[in-house]
Amino acid sequence: MQHTRLTLHWLLTALLLSLTPTAVHAAGVVGTGTPVSCSEAALDTALSGGGAISFNCGGTAIILLSATKTITSATVIDGGGQITLSGQNATRIFRVNTGAALDLRNITITTANLRLVAPG
Repeated sequence: MQHTRLTLHWLLTALLLSLTPTAVHAAGVVGTGTPVSCSEAALDTALSGGGAISFNCGGTAIILLSATKTITSATVIDGGGQITLSGQNATRIFRVNTGAALDLRNITITTANLRLVAPG
């Protein structure tokens, strides 16, 4: 009986340790401290869940976009006064779906392809 309790104790301890959260890079942060880490792919990853998006680019950065970013839920993007998003005169920067909201703060949007899209 004592051996069974001890085994059960160790199994529960191992289970609890496996459930302990580990530190991960927040999905809402674009970049890992260098300008090169602030890419379109990193922005796409951060945008995937909505919420608050910030940047860790090690200073000013220009992110060149090749595709429109569709916003599907409430999203706040704060560039900290150091980030520029460029559509390279080829793409719209954002498309906000019905029911979603986009709040841009301290960020520069440049060279976007401004096309008017009819509702519907």
